[in-house]
Amino acid sequence: MIRQITYDPPLPLTMYRELAAHLGQLEGVTTELLPQTSDRFDYSASQIMGIRVQVPQGLPPRAAEILEQILHYYGSFHQITL
Repeated sequence: MIRQITYDPPLPLTMYRELAAHLGQLEGVTTELLPQTSDRFDYSASQIMGIRVQVPQGLPPRAAEILEQILHYYGSFHQITL
């Protein structure tokens, strides 16, 4: 399953990198940072639009629980399942 996640309010680049590092410690979980698509540069906006998380089928229940805990640790988010 692939989940595309954006946080509200947006996270800075360093926090998205930290999130990706934490999720990457779960066996089989891969991440991709999604660059900002706006044509206008804004110093107060994040350079990252969101993160794409690929979760393997058959992820053990405990690992799935940890994944959710990590995602919620960083705040409120919106998700699209691809």
